[in-house]
Amino acid sequence: MLAFISSEIQKPFVFSFFLPGDEAKSDLTKMVAGRFAYLTEVLDEPFLLGSDFSVADAFLYVMLRWARMSNMEVSPRLLEYRDRIERMHSVQRALTEEGLA
Repeated sequence: MLAFISSEIQKPFVFSFFLPGDEAKSDLTKMVAGRFAYLTEVLDEPFLLGSDFSVADAFLYVMLRWARMSNMEVSPRLLEYRDRIERMHSVQRALTEEGLA
């Protein structure tokens, strides 16, 4: 799951931040949206790998924050997932310490 998020979501997302031209950004945004759609389909448990929070969840949470920052639409299921992670005490603490809350 880490490899998928890294290569299929993070990498194109990073490119979309720095590429000139709206067409390239649009194509990359569509690609990322498709990957989020896939994750929506496979997310059966509270977290990506089951009932326990993992580093893959932390990574996907950051990608979902990027999506929010970029005004990218994601499924209600992933929004609920993102919000569930964001309510975790440890995440709230980290966001506060980083000045992101």
